[in-house]
Amino acid sequence: MRLPLRKVTRPPFQGCVVVLLFLLAFGLRLHNYWIIPLSDETADEIAWTWLGSSLLKDHAPSSWSYYGEYQPDHIFQEGPLDAPIVRPAVDHPPLFSLLPGSIHALTSENWAVIPSRKIIRLPMVFLGTLNVILLYFVAKKVLKEWWPVVVTAVYGTAPLFVFASRLVVAENLIVTWSLLVVLVLAQVLESKKSSTARRWEVALIVLSVAAAMSKISGFVVPLSLIIFAVAVKDKRLIKVGCGAIVAAIGVLIGYMSLFNLPLFLAIQQAQSGRELGLITLYQRFFVHPVVAELVYFDGWLVLGFISLVTALADFSQQQAAKVSKVWHFIVLVLVLNLGFMLVTAGQYSYHGWYSYALFPFFALTITQLFKKAWEGASYLFGLVWILWLPTLALALSYASVLPGLSNLTLRASYGVGFLPVLFGYAQQEKYRRLAMVILLCCIFIFNCVVVVKISEVALRAQHDAFFFYLQQ
Repeated sequence: MRLPLRKVTRPPFQGCVVVLLFLLAFGLRLHNYWIIPLSDETADEIAWTWLGSSLLKDHAPSSWSYYGEYQPDHIFQEGPLDAPIVRPAVDHPPLFSLLPGSIHALTSENWAVIPSRKIIRLPMVFLGTLNVILLYFVAKKVLKEWWPVVVTAVYGTAPLFVFASRLVVAENLIVTWSLLVVLVLAQVLESKKSSTARRWEVALIVLSVAAAMSKISGFVVPLSLIIFAVAVKDKRLIKVGCGAIVAAIGVLIGYMSLFNLPLFLAIQQAQSGRELGLITLYQRFFVHPVVAELVYFDGWLVLGFISLVTALADFSQQQAAKVSKVWHFIVLVLVLNLGFMLVTAGQYSYHGWYSYALFPFFALTITQLFKKAWEGASYLFGLVWILWLPTLALALSYASVLPGLSNLTLRASYGVGFLPVLFGYAQQEKYRRLAMVILLCCIFIFNCVVVVKISEVALRAQHDAFFFYLQQ
């Protein structure tokens, strides 16, 4: 008897492309991950690592801190940095610190030594890749066809997003919790069985607590749930949001009470005394764009901000009933993170990690610009190309190609980005879309060139050149 032949099914082409993009995102984040950002841009990486490793080894949170609220009896020892090592260190909640702290504790007998960036940034490479994967599934909730793949390519290859994902700061873990909350919320909204929905609702509360215990800015997550639930008039989600924020506050206070709650509250009050103003917004996106501290300008930060404004304008013009609830929540998370950044970061602060929670959602709004251009608004692709040109210049410079090109050749390369606009005016739809596909591929290729070819010398040179021309 002949057995029936089993039909061989092949994985869809799009799935293969997505897997390759995940691998590319991992490879880009792994390549020289210990070099960029530079070690002298921030000591916060050391602070987070010491906090986690001291908890694991001594069961008492210890780290450097410059706050005067720490009295002499709180000083654990004078460390190798300008600020002393204090105990208990209650500047921040502890959850994120366990990530770099655990690997430092395993590889060093004494936690209070300067950790190796090759060691403590390694978990960030995997976390950054996980965030790329999560963003792809979030994008599938709000975009169709190939657009989730484009989102993945933007977030996976844009140099700014790659470099930021390597830094040992809690915002990178808050990105993870935020993306997971979006996915779980989508399950809650789609669940028809009350028993299934309840399990997802519990997951929302757990994720909210995890975000708040990673850093105070993580409270944006449960706050977003409450405001969203009120906006869509969902009584069930209002209860979940209230439960999430109460649980987050309770766990945070419980943790700090184990060590020194009054000291924690005093430090939070001291942090709230920073000068605030809209100059923070201009600093971060236009005057002093950074990954960590040194000026780094590749156009993606400004492009992200412009795309955010465009997305908010489109959202406000649409009727609430016609907007996807998941997209409604994403917009809310974006606005609240931006607002939290403006009201908590110092007026003259330019540390880049305050913006990290926006980056995956920037990839979504940037892709929406691409989508609008694809559907007929070709002039938007010209805008994207103009704002992306710094990446092209960096790629050519780092690859030692720029000095060999004539000014005429460079100007021609700038003009190439407007071919979709010209084909659009000529009503040549086939060539307009073909030009966009080719140019998008070029954008992603040059992203990769920048990440692979950048060096410490090149980054410092860009920083110095930016300030030189700024002062002219």
